[in-house]
Amino acid sequence: MTYNNGKRIVSNKMRLIVATFPFVMVIALLFWPGVLPEWLTAGTRTAVAVPVTLLYIYFAVGPAILRHHYIYYSDDGDRIILRFYSAGFSRGMPRSIEIVKRDFRGYSVSTSFGGLIPSLILYEKRRGKVAKYPPVPLSAVQRKIRVKIYESLQLYTKEK
Repeated sequence: MTYNNGKRIVSNKMRLIVATFPFVMVIALLFWPGVLPEWLTAGTRTAVAVPVTLLYIYFAVGPAILRHHYIYYSDDGDRIILRFYSAGFSRGMPRSIEIVKRDFRGYSVSTSFGGLIPSLILYEKRRGKVAKYPPVPLSAVQRKIRVKIYESLQLYTKEK
C-alpha cells in the first residue's frame, strides 16, 4: 500500500489563497470611508467584520493548530517507509522513517488536543532492544486512510 496526502495539503493552501482576496475586499469595503452608506453604523460593520475575520483565521491558522503534515506511507518492498513534514506556517525539515519489515516491532496511536490530533508511533528492533520513533501527527490524513495504514502496519507487527 502506498499513500500520500499531497492533494489535500495543496487544496488547503489553495483554499487559503482564494479566501485571502475576498477577506481583504470585505474588510476594505467595510472600513473605507465613504464607500458604504452612512446608515451602516460602526456596530453593524463590526458585526460583519468579526465573523468574516474568524472564518479567515480558521482557514489560515486551523492547519497549523491541528499540526497538519504532508504524509507519504509505503509498505511496498522490504521496508516500511513513512515520510513527513509540517504543512503549517513554518515548513519543517522533511523527515523519513524507514524500517526493514523483519525489524518492525509494532506501532501505537496517541491522541492530543481532545482527540483531534492522532499521532502514530512506530517501534523497531535495534541492537537487541526496541527503539521508539517520535510521534508523527496524522491529523491531515482522512480517517478511512488512517485505518488502512493501521491495518497495513498490523500485518507486519511482531512482539515487542
